[in-house]
Amino acid sequence: MKKEINSKSRRKWIMGGLAAFASVALLTTGFAVWVVGVSNQAASDDLKVNVDTAANKSISFEMKITGEKKIKLAESKTTATANVDSNKIVHIDDASTENYLDAPLTVNISYTISYGKAYTKDFSKIHFEIINNPEDKASVTYCSSVVDAKNIKLGHDETNTATFKRDSEKDLTYIDAPVDIDLSKVEFKTDSRNNYTYTGTNAITFKWGSFFGKDAASPATFYNAKVGTTDSLTKTTKDVLAAEITEELDAMYQQMNDKTIQLRATLAK
Repeated sequence: MKKEINSKSRRKWIMGGLAAFASVALLTTGFAVWVVGVSNQAASDDLKVNVDTAANKSISFEMKITGEKKIKLAESKTTATANVDSNKIVHIDDASTENYLDAPLTVNISYTISYGKAYTKDFSKIHFEIINNPEDKASVTYCSSVVDAKNIKLGHDETNTATFKRDSEKDLTYIDAPVDIDLSKVEFKTDSRNNYTYTGTNAITFKWGSFFGKDAASPATFYNAKVGTTDSLTKTTKDVLAAEITEELDAMYQQMNDKTIQLRATLAK
């Protein structure tokens, strides 16, 4: 699969890392103080004992990725096809190639939520967030989805490309976490002890981050919408734009290729 910057320089896109979940578990069991009486050695009396009841207020949440634990930071078949025009600043060669996936940012998950009959259910969704500064493990190298300021290049040539600069360059991200999973209408099953369990499966999809605009469909879509038609641009402007875009995509490659993303799933209101 190939994508071209209009200056004819060719780039390969980025292969993302694993998305690994951290389980969230909470266990609280309440109990009261035992009440015990004493008696004199030579006397006897009745002893009243108060025993508190036990309440199961536990909750357990387990989630795992099923199938391939990988996302691919690349154009989808849909966005590749939409950006084949050679007059665009970023265009796609061979958009019909099978190397373009239908959903390159999607993984499948399964999860189980269980809670005791005395637990007060106070959640209505599963919320996802990317943990951008986890501690590296011996066998895992994590990466951040946050864009380093020095890697923002578009529009930084004041003479030739300033009009294409992003409206804001603060807190930009390459990718964002999937949208929440709504649990408000799911039906929890009860067992013989009146405890509750729900097991679900979902496909979750990471989103292109703010670096590629609000609700971006893909990097190529963002750059082409930002630049518009190249027919009216001078050769110098097109060359500088091509260089700036290439540097930005290269920086994303260096930061994220073959690295691991830590994704946290939390039960939330």
